[in-house]
Amino acid sequence: MVPKNLYLIGTMNTADRSILLIDTALRRRFAFKELLPDPELLRSGKIADVSLSTWLRALNRRIVEQLGRDGRNLQIGHSYLMQDGKPVSGTHQISQIVQDEVWPLRQEYCYEDSNKLAQILGAGRGGIFNEQTGSLREDLFARGRESDLEEALCSILTSDDKTEDAGLDEDTDPVEEELDEADAAT
Repeated sequence: MVPKNLYLIGTMNTADRSILLIDTALRRRFAFKELLPDPELLRSGKIADVSLSTWLRALNRRIVEQLGRDGRNLQIGHSYLMQDGKPVSGTHQISQIVQDEVWPLRQEYCYEDSNKLAQILGAGRGGIFNEQTGSLREDLFARGRESDLEEALCSILTSDDKTEDAGLDEDTDPVEEELDEADAAT
């Protein structure tokens, strides 16, 4: 007999297509609750003068735009930008996260498609992606280049992102709104 107060909680990475058959079998037997990134948990963290929540929303919006329907499951989660339950602080920490975690995920999920990587991460002198080498602009991650890296990371922000970061539309999540609109259209 199973006690009434026993709960089984499991996690599953829906981005992993190799487990599609297992996923289907599990969905027939268990309830699924989708947990998307929660950028609001990062509001107190900053890159230059921009909140990490705004930056993560902008990055995830680009991921969804470039990767289509699959992009919803391939977003960067807020936990990448947290340490001990708090937003990371300092350009050095953010630099390490981008190099060691965000960049490898983007490479894998974009199948090294340079055009998609450039659109997501920002390319050219203003972004962090080097289109000629097909990799990150390593010069930005060198000591003493913190302000250049901050500027490059923030290059993905649109004027709408900057308005939202200034405190307007605090109750809305642009990525969630776009995803909801896409769902309604299908």
